[in-house]
Amino acid sequence: MEHSHLQPLELPGNVSPEIKKVFDIQLAHMRALESENRELRRQLAETNARLDALTAAPSSPQQFPEKVWARVPKTVKKAWQAQCVRIAALELKVAELQKEVESLRRAAKRQAAPFSKGEPKANPKRPGRKNGHAGSRRPRPDHVDETIELRMERCPHCSNVSV
Repeated sequence: MEHSHLQPLELPGNVSPEIKKVFDIQLAHMRALESENRELRRQLAETNARLDALTAAPSSPQQFPEKVWARVPKTVKKAWQAQCVRIAALELKVAELQKEVESLRRAAKRQAAPFSKGEPKANPKRPGRKNGHAGSRRPRPDHVDETIELRMERCPHCSNVSV
């Protein structure tokens, strides 16, 4: 396993636990990205090596004896070599597409939590009516059937009994 290119970072001792937690999460994310970068560079080098091998078409096919190959016209040899390069490139493309199909199949099997609504908004608005909005109330009735007068036993603010 290769070591990280990142210099070891230390936070001052007076940092809040929330900041330390965010720092640790970011550091872990950066290390994961470094690992993914190394893997992608390895895959790129492997693909470039295969592509170099494919584009350097052989001067004579290995399955034919040298005497037979020597009698093949140059135009046929060139066409055969071009077809070999094309076949190799198509085989490489098929392999890439098979990998993509496999990754899509794996992604289709993973499901998000049923309550997931996606990424949260950066600056969400507060719910409810905004300041300055005209209020609304239930309209006064046209006719009052009965009026009941009630007295409070205690003051709701100071709890005084003599109200």
